[in-house]
Amino acid sequence: MTEVKGDSEEPAPDELWEYDRQVYCILRESQDVEEGRTALFNYLKDLEWKYRCGEVDAHKLEYATAIEALRVFSNLISPRNEEIAGFSTLEYLWRLANGRLGPDDGPSPGFIEEFKHLLKAINGQARLADGWLGPVLADEGVEPVDFAAIAGRAAGVARSDFLDHVNEKVTEWLNRHPTGLDPDLIAKRERNRQRIIDFFDATLEHWYNHRWQLKYIFKGKEGLERLQQLVPLTDEEVEAIRLCVEYDIPFGITPYYLSLFDFDSTERKEDAQVRSQVIPPLHYVERMMEHRDDREYYFDFMGEHDTSPIDLVTRRYATVAIIKPFDTCPQICVYCQRNWEITGPMMPKAMASAERLDAALDWFAAHPAIRDILITGGDPLFMSDRMIRRMMERLSRMEHIINIRWATRAPVTMPMRITDELAEMLGKYIEPGRRN
Repeated sequence: MTEVKGDSEEPAPDELWEYDRQVYCILRESQDVEEGRTALFNYLKDLEWKYRCGEVDAHKLEYATAIEALRVFSNLISPRNEEIAGFSTLEYLWRLANGRLGPDDGPSPGFIEEFKHLLKAINGQARLADGWLGPVLADEGVEPVDFAAIAGRAAGVARSDFLDHVNEKVTEWLNRHPTGLDPDLIAKRERNRQRIIDFFDATLEHWYNHRWQLKYIFKGKEGLERLQQLVPLTDEEVEAIRLCVEYDIPFGITPYYLSLFDFDSTERKEDAQVRSQVIPPLHYVERMMEHRDDREYYFDFMGEHDTSPIDLVTRRYATVAIIKPFDTCPQICVYCQRNWEITGPMMPKAMASAERLDAALDWFAAHPAIRDILITGGDPLFMSDRMIRRMMERLSRMEHIINIRWATRAPVTMPMRITDELAEMLGKYIEPGRRN
C-alpha cells in the first residue's frame, strides 16, 4: 500500500479540504500512505484531547458531535476497518491529495459531501446548536435561534416559529418526489402492470393470484432476458444480474414489484429506492463472488451460528427469540441479513421438515422466559395456509407467548398473498389483553 509521492500540482478540490486544511497538509507531506496514517491518527488524537481539556470552545452539542466524528474518522482510516471493508479510504484520500488518481477515479459529489461534513464535525462546525435544519434555513435567510440563550414563553414562541420554518423545508423536500398515492404515478404503474400482463399473455385475474405471481418470478438466465425486454436497465445493472445468475448469487424480482419500476428511464428519478432494494450493485456481487466458499460464515453479520440453541431458532435476548421455518422468499432483497443461507427465490425444499419444526416449537414450549416470538426466514408468510395455521395453533397454546410476529415483505413484494382467508385466519389468534 506504500508509495513514494511525486511532484504534482495541487489537485484536491478546495471544497473538500476547506474545513480542515491540516488534514490535507498531512496527506500532502506524507511520503506514503502509512506515514500519512500515523500522522493523521496523531492529529486526530491530539484534537480530541484538546476538546476534552476544554481548549476548544464549543457548544455542548458540537462537543459531543466532534468527539463522535473523531471516533468515526479514526475508525475509517484504521487497518482493521480497511480489512473488513476491502477498501482503503485513507489510500484514496492520499492519492487524491497527491494527484495520484486516474482521470476516471475522481471523487463523486456524495464522497465530497460526506467528508466535508466529517471535517466540519471534527472541528466543531456541524452547527447542530442552531437547531435541526438550522444551517440550511440560515442559508435561506431564516434567522438562527440560540435556544440556550432564551427561556420561558419567549423560548417557546421562538421554537414554535422555528419549527414552522422546519416544516416548510421538510415539506418542500418531500414534495420533490412523488408518493405511491400520486395519481400520475398510479396511472404509470397501472400501465406497467398491463405491459407485464400482456407480456405473459395473462389476465388481471391472473395478476391478483399470488400463485401466478410465484410462477413468473424473474430469476435465472430467462428472468434476466425477460427483464431486458420489459424494463430499461443500465449496463451495470445487467452485468450485476448476469453475474448473480452465473455464480448462484441470490436474485429474484416478483412481477408485482417490477411494476413499481420506472419503465421509461434508467435515471432512477422515480424508482431509485425501488431498484436499489433488488438490483445488487456490482461491488456487492463481487464480494459475494469472492466469498463463495465461506459465505455461510463471512456474511453471518448477526452471528446466528453462535446464537442458535437448536435448529431453526436464534436467541439473542432474554425474552425474545426467532424461528425460521421457511428458508426462502419470492424476492431477494439486496440488504438481506440472511443472504448467507438463502440461495434463491422460492427454492425447493425450503420448508423445514416436520421433525425439525416440531423440535423447535417444543423448545419454545420448554422456555417460559420467551414472551415474544418472531417468525421469520426467508419470508414465512409464503408457506401454505395449512402450515401457517399449524404453527399458530402450537404457539397460541403456549401461555407464556404474548407476541407472535410474522416478519414478511409480502405487502411490498406480493400483496396479493394476503388473501381474505389468510387475514381472517391470523386474526382469530389475536386476544386483546392476552396475545397480540
